[in-house]
Amino acid sequence: MARKKEDIKYAPLNSDELDHLTTKLAKEKSIFIKAILMLSFLGFLIPTIAALIYFSIDQKIEEKQESYVVVPFTITYYYISLIVIFALIGIAAYVGYRFGYNKFQLDIRKKLKVIETVVIHKKHHVDINDSFFFFIHSKIRSSIEVSPEDFKYYQVGDEINIEYSLHAKEYFGYF
Repeated sequence: MARKKEDIKYAPLNSDELDHLTTKLAKEKSIFIKAILMLSFLGFLIPTIAALIYFSIDQKIEEKQESYVVVPFTITYYYISLIVIFALIGIAAYVGYRFGYNKFQLDIRKKLKVIETVVIHKKHHVDINDSFFFFIHSKIRSSIEVSPEDFKYYQVGDEINIEYSLHAKEYFGYF
């Protein structure tokens, strides 16, 4: 389905949407910081445990006086492994920030939302939880949950507008 330029419009965020994004940003920030702290803890703990195990094995071999060729434990290998692991954690943190957390900050800063006109191509009622859905052709969503009144009012082929944030693609609603 070819998309016309007038199918997508931009509008300023209202206060409720801005509050929603701010709350979502706080949650994302908490998750982001916890993940980085956990990765950092594991990034320090794993090489330390590996070094202690290696050192323990090296000591037992020396006690038995067996003739194994064992690469001696050096603190240089330990520091190199820490540097490599923390470099990987730094790259993961940058990617997580750039492609996740940062998008909410951009939306809050720019205060814009997208209003996209979409066509309903299927209606569906879920009996188990008595919910109603429209299946739509959209850039960000394939279906939306709607009220029972709107489910009865709109028909397949009708156009509705959906609203979402510009960068994070956070869905706000339809009208």
